[in-house]
Amino acid sequence: MSAPAPVSMPVPVSVRSVVMACVTLALGSGSAWAAGPQVLTNHVGYDLAGPKRAVVQGASGDAVRSCAVEDTATGARTPTSTPTRVGAVARWRDWVYWTVDFSSLQREGTFRIACATGRGEATSWPFRLEKDVLERHTLSDVVYYFKGQRASGPMDEADRAVRLDGRPDRVVDAHGGWYDATGDYGKHLSHLSYSTYFNPQQIPLTAWGLLKTYDLLQRRSDPLFRQHLRRLLDEGAWGADYLVRVKAPGGSFYRSVSAPGPAKRPADRRIGRDARGAPSRDESTYQSSFRAGGGVAIAALAEAALLGAPGERQADYLQTAEEAWTFLAAHNDALTSDGHENIVDDYCALLAATELFRATRKPDYLAAADARAARLIARLSPRPRAYWRADEKDRPFFHAADAGLPVTALVSYLDVAEGARRAAALDAVRASLEWELAVTSEVPNPFGYARQLVQTRDGTRGTRFFFPHDTETSPWWQGEDARLASLAFAARAVAPHFAGDRAFSSRLRAYAQDQLDWILGRNPFDASLLEGAGHHNPEYRFFDSLEYTNAPGGIANGITAGFRDEQDIDFNLAHTVTGGDNDWRWGEQWLPHATWYLLALAAGQPPHRPPGGGVIIGYVFAKDDLIDPAAIAADKLTHINYAFANIKDGRVVEGFAHDDENFRVLASLRQRNPDLKILVSVGGWTWSGGFSDAVHTGESRQRFVESAVDFVRRHDLDGFDVDWEYPGLPGYGNVNRPEDKKNFTAAMAELRAALDKEGAARGRRYLLTFAAGASSNFLEHTEMDAVQPWVDYVNLMTYDFRDAGEESLAGHHSNLYTHPADPRRMSADRAVREFLAAGVPAGKLVLGVPFYGRAWGDVAPLGDGLYQPGGRPRERVETRYTNLSTLATQPGWVRRWDALSQAPFLWNADKRVFVGYDDPESLRAKARYIREHGLAGAMFWEYNADRSGDLLSTLFTELRGTPAAR
Repeated sequence: MSAPAPVSMPVPVSVRSVVMACVTLALGSGSAWAAGPQVLTNHVGYDLAGPKRAVVQGASGDAVRSCAVEDTATGARTPTSTPTRVGAVARWRDWVYWTVDFSSLQREGTFRIACATGRGEATSWPFRLEKDVLERHTLSDVVYYFKGQRASGPMDEADRAVRLDGRPDRVVDAHGGWYDATGDYGKHLSHLSYSTYFNPQQIPLTAWGLLKTYDLLQRRSDPLFRQHLRRLLDEGAWGADYLVRVKAPGGSFYRSVSAPGPAKRPADRRIGRDARGAPSRDESTYQSSFRAGGGVAIAALAEAALLGAPGERQADYLQTAEEAWTFLAAHNDALTSDGHENIVDDYCALLAATELFRATRKPDYLAAADARAARLIARLSPRPRAYWRADEKDRPFFHAADAGLPVTALVSYLDVAEGARRAAALDAVRASLEWELAVTSEVPNPFGYARQLVQTRDGTRGTRFFFPHDTETSPWWQGEDARLASLAFAARAVAPHFAGDRAFSSRLRAYAQDQLDWILGRNPFDASLLEGAGHHNPEYRFFDSLEYTNAPGGIANGITAGFRDEQDIDFNLAHTVTGGDNDWRWGEQWLPHATWYLLALAAGQPPHRPPGGGVIIGYVFAKDDLIDPAAIAADKLTHINYAFANIKDGRVVEGFAHDDENFRVLASLRQRNPDLKILVSVGGWTWSGGFSDAVHTGESRQRFVESAVDFVRRHDLDGFDVDWEYPGLPGYGNVNRPEDKKNFTAAMAELRAALDKEGAARGRRYLLTFAAGASSNFLEHTEMDAVQPWVDYVNLMTYDFRDAGEESLAGHHSNLYTHPADPRRMSADRAVREFLAAGVPAGKLVLGVPFYGRAWGDVAPLGDGLYQPGGRPRERVETRYTNLSTLATQPGWVRRWDALSQAPFLWNADKRVFVGYDDPESLRAKARYIREHGLAGAMFWEYNADRSGDLLSTLFTELRGTPAAR
């Protein structure tokens, strides 16, 4: 039977089932397409700058002479590279293959591939070339799929008081969560526990994956994702809430809510046992080990706590995760099917410990992560056959859903590991992926399908394309779209760590793209496995019924080894062909497929980084002095903010005697450094008191805005920085009003409009920025999301977290991470996350660093004074960095490094004086944080405090030069 001829429009839904039946009959018979060779592509499209390959599928005797890319709008054709004949693959029918590379095409539009063959011209379906094409055209659908899978209605109502199977005396509130699959209305943290090595991660992975996707997309700072982020966080919180509910008192998590019987009656739902025996009084047989969902559930809850996911059980996320960790750390062996941990426990527990440390900064969790990482790395076979060993001997680890999870867990661990441990993890990640690449390319493989080393129940092992039918999971086997997407995510997540090795990182990105292309239609059945995208989406026809139909945005199980010959290939065989209930193996949708796909999309681009590197904004506070231009290393700055202009009678005016001369000095620096931008900062700690009156009415705002533009024009500046430190707050005796909140937004909007009008008249664009206090108070008294369209940067003042005059505990005042002993829980990381959650794009957020310290005296000596009671020093301590760097070398003083906070401090035991500050080591950590989170760059207060230039040089090297190795 002939295949349908590709056309420029998708196959109508009303005839899709007919088309699919034709496809199944044609391919199921083992014959090639009667109409001739077929051109297979990703049905959705390709990223502009990414790898792009098509595959031509024909029969023995076919010839493919040349191919071209055709612009469907104009008909213009551009030749591709010469088609490369690959030949036959295993025993996949009588098909032969050619590959076609068109990666050099980097122009937006809609295209198709046309190939001249011995049987006429063959063309592909039309596809798009576009930046972030898969994110633009599939991400939203997948997020909606999860929302559509939410448990609701009578079943969810029954789950509010569901009994333990065999224990009618025990009732659990297990409402919420997501149904597992098209035909399974159960809710599972995992299953297949009887098989020992094959537990898939289900609801916990989805909760963690949604939150991780949120985090990764946030770092890309793309306005395209603004509403996606809101929805992702909401959906992740939905999953976290469910995990809190199914936490067993004093134990782990209930693994499963079953939905037995063909009728799927709500009254029949039960908390299921985990294939470990009869009902137990201690409920252990109902609960999850690390590998049976417990580890990833902990990770998801810790991530939810860290991100402030807005669920109804938000206050319980972290406590629930920590309680479950404490229980499993002591009792995990007893909850496993065989009484022994294996690789699945290791990677799940590693992910859990890593996320707990990120959320709490407690050293015990870092120690646990270090130990689990070491155990996992020890399971890697020596190069060049660096496969993962599942047991304590040499059994290969392979997995139909989570093959990428060992690498994923280690990549997450890289965020917290240091020194030799980090180097070992990075080396293991590389060795593992080098093995994956080698196995994939060792045989003819035109699709780049991720192959694997497997072992059947009788001990036979070897490399194959597909998951075997005869393993410990039997009779369970199915398509492997989750496995493919997990490996795509792992490869994409690893690639930025090897950016300096362009050949290796390019191979990883091509490998990842091959897996996504397979899912989206570039496969032998020309079927997109993502419902609603592309063509020939598979239908799940349970015994030819419409009882379970697939949902838009969900991903089907996919293609498998041949039903009767495992060296062959099969897809979507009807029950009339297989003789039983097998349709699910190919056509049923499942949570992990969509979860891993979502993660792979999120990792498709690295965190945002401005062209040329991060911005470095230096505040210069000359007061009544003249600026010495020789003292400013302008070549290491992108912006200078001159502090401060004053506000008098609602107008912006000069604040100091030599302002006019100083602006001329700064202009001369700009002449020698044409990319340098000079701004004035108005207000500040001293002069913020005039803002509330200045912006209170439309008339007063007009006066303020006109004076601001006049000030910029008069001094030939590049922009205007608003340093209103206390909107809606008294500060230090400032005038304030509740209306400050909306007036702040109105003022910024009117400043933007006026600066744009002035810029249009002068042929330049003026910058508008503002300084923001790193506190929830500042966020509560501003409309942070509403103001973002009008501003270029938000300079986050992530310092002065504590001061001896206001805070009785000595401690860091500008630490990167929250120390677990700090009752105020202050840190730069916490502030960044709060501002991102409030709507500031990462690419506009500038991390503040102080070039000065804060000192305490009479500090209790425990722990060298860190977070111990103290007060003002008896003797004055000069806290500019220039002085502190010298003080650190003086007798009686020692420098300490707080690895939990990633911050230094000075301690004098004799004088009992503590000084918190920043130095080059902490700035390297902050610069790395800026890069990894896609922030705009760094700003510092204040230039004159770093006479040696050590701190500025560190920022320049790390943000705009070549960063030091971690």
